[in-house]
Amino acid sequence: MRLSRTPQFLARLVVLVVAAALLGEVGITPAAAQFPIFMSKSDEKKIGAQEHPKILQEFGGAYSDAQVSGYVATIAGRIAIASPMNAQTLTFTVLNSPVVNAMALPGGYVYVTRGLLALANSEAEIAAVVAHEIGHVVERHSAKRYNKSKVMGLGGLLAQVLTGSTIVGNVLGTGSTLYLLNNSRQDEYEADVRGTEYTAATGYDPYAMSYFLGSLEMQNVLHAKIAGKAHDPNRVSYLSTHPNTVKRQQKARQAAAATGIAAGSRPSKQAEYFAAIDGLLYGDDPTEGYVRDRTFWHPTMGFTFSAPAGYRLTNNPAHVEVTGPNDARVRFDFGKNHTSGNMAGHVRKWVGNELDLRDMQTYQVNNMNAATAYATVDTKQGKRHVRLVAIDFSNTQVARFMMLTPTNMTNQLAPDMQKIADSFRRLGANEADDIKPLRVRIVTVRSGDTIQSLAARMAFDDFRMDRFLALNRLDSNGFLKSGQLVKIVTD
Repeated sequence: MRLSRTPQFLARLVVLVVAAALLGEVGITPAAAQFPIFMSKSDEKKIGAQEHPKILQEFGGAYSDAQVSGYVATIAGRIAIASPMNAQTLTFTVLNSPVVNAMALPGGYVYVTRGLLALANSEAEIAAVVAHEIGHVVERHSAKRYNKSKVMGLGGLLAQVLTGSTIVGNVLGTGSTLYLLNNSRQDEYEADVRGTEYTAATGYDPYAMSYFLGSLEMQNVLHAKIAGKAHDPNRVSYLSTHPNTVKRQQKARQAAAATGIAAGSRPSKQAEYFAAIDGLLYGDDPTEGYVRDRTFWHPTMGFTFSAPAGYRLTNNPAHVEVTGPNDARVRFDFGKNHTSGNMAGHVRKWVGNELDLRDMQTYQVNNMNAATAYATVDTKQGKRHVRLVAIDFSNTQVARFMMLTPTNMTNQLAPDMQKIADSFRRLGANEADDIKPLRVRIVTVRSGDTIQSLAARMAFDDFRMDRFLALNRLDSNGFLKSGQLVKIVTD
């Protein structure tokens, strides 16, 4: 999270309630209706230019590594030249986000995240992803979505998201991305076909998209496993704008076969790609804090807190979200200290007249003044208890925890959730210097190396093997060859 102005209390509470109901994989049926294109191409450019800063803000800005950004932009330029679009109208950005995403805006704005770069295994795969997004631009799918939003009264951001792995908390925090719901399968398949054509025309393996989708499916399985949920390949996640990955992979293979080019007959340029991404930032950006296992560290702002076993932390641009068993949800952010250290007063001002607060208490959290109160709210999912905690972090900032539980589970969940707030503390003088960002490192397999031994080098305390396999699209029963290149994540 970065220190930023937060939305109003009720808006944050609604997001927390909705996210609690929608976390995990939920089947949706994208709308198939067709809408005429009312937007002119000049309007598309204006809309793209208007929305571009919003994309940058939401996804952590542009990634600052000029070598990586320049390398991928060159690939994008080649694809643009091979398409009806030309390179002069392409505005390409690598986004500084750990989320695996790619998207396109009207007017030729195309984006991939560094999270997606980490998952890909060759230059050909990145070319295929970019070609898919350029396919959206060429076919003016964003303009169609815009007109659909006008007809349906949705408005909002005109983005096409490639993956189904967008983390839910990271998306629901902004109103603009509600537009991402209900993209049509037809548009996605069409972009895949166009992308395959452009990939082949540029000299890359047309099967590269199907390879990348295989990695994406492994990533989806991994995310479900980490979250303690069963993965259903026949369903798509709530905010996914694409058909499920398995079906897309099948369609992508069919489109590649239609080119008449044999699979694997063209170089993947893996070595060139791995050389470009060696040292790529992985996971959270240092300026926004780190999630390591069940602990959040923010060296720049100087604080940390932890969650008990069974809880998962997700770092978002404006907040940290914690998810736990039985629909337990916690949202952490900062508010301005307008009450001169009076934390009970801050809690009251925080909610205004929106909630009927009960049982206000003041206490200490690691030598900082704090206050807590709770309220009961009615939601579509039933009654929920909301526990609020405000901690006097500095003269200007208040650390805040909003905890949401089903009323019939509060007694069971409350002790662990209170531990989260009570673990909040300032970092010691040397702690901040000891925390290093995670990076992708390219390793050459040596004689005696195994999947197990390389997976053990991953800088995680859990699911090391699963993470290593998904990162490299490897089978647990497979074998590594001496001289083979693989990715690991270390600090």
